[in-house]
Amino acid sequence: MLRFGCSLRSQFIAAAIVLVGISATVGYAASYVRTQRVLAASLGRELLGIVNSTAPRLNGDVLSFITPLPDGGLRGREEFEEARAVLLQATQANGLEHAPGQSPLSILRPAEDTPGELEFVVMTDPDATGKLYAGNRYPAMEHHLRALSGHGMASGVYSDAAGLWISAVAPVRSSNGKIVGLLQADRPVNFLHQQARTEAQWLALAALSTLVAGALPAVLLARSLTRPVHEPMRATQQLAAGNLNHAVKVDRCDELGALSAAVNDMPCSSARRVASCW
Repeated sequence: MLRFGCSLRSQFIAAAIVLVGISATVGYAASYVRTQRVLAASLGRELLGIVNSTAPRLNGDVLSFITPLPDGGLRGREEFEEARAVLLQATQANGLEHAPGQSPLSILRPAEDTPGELEFVVMTDPDATGKLYAGNRYPAMEHHLRALSGHGMASGVYSDAAGLWISAVAPVRSSNGKIVGLLQADRPVNFLHQQARTEAQWLALAALSTLVAGALPAVLLARSLTRPVHEPMRATQQLAAGNLNHAVKVDRCDELGALSAAVNDMPCSSARRVASCW
């Protein structure tokens, strides 16, 4: 007798289980990546819309008057507060979330003495120490360079010491149309992986349920295909033992039915061969 692990039925069932497992794993991974990308793209578009609508309201002419002082103070405080008021209004109007010590909207400009770097000029909130960080340096990234060429852009997800972020920037222009700075919107997105993971799990669960439902017919098909094979197999065992009267019930018109009929003909064929020998 065949052991269960060697039977066609067990092979069909094992193949169905493997198919379900592989499909569920691939579905989860694909759902996770896709969900994360969709969420990130949606947040990027939201931030880009905010900076694109707010940047034209800023008076770029005042930025040249704002200069950080060595003692941490500012020259051009009145101009700073004028620009800051616009940023605060946009922050409140758009419900931008931020942690204490972080500024969801800020204005940067190219550092004159260091190519490839930007410096903060105006921000909505002081840092964790209570200091306005005007003059702090920031490395220019791809989205900054694009905005300096005149086109607003979202960054996609990136990381720094504070966690995961999505930013968007738009050019700030002076009254003569010259780009004098960048308006940047920042949003912490440390929650992004967990949200993508949760949504992917639900999608994977739905896919798994569908695949399990699809695997059940495969199991039933395996049962319907292997059951007719057992009868001819037992018949051949009986014939081998010398029981020539054992017959297989033929109730199918397919190849398995033809196999059963052929097994039933085996005793007659054997008898004819014996008679021909005499």
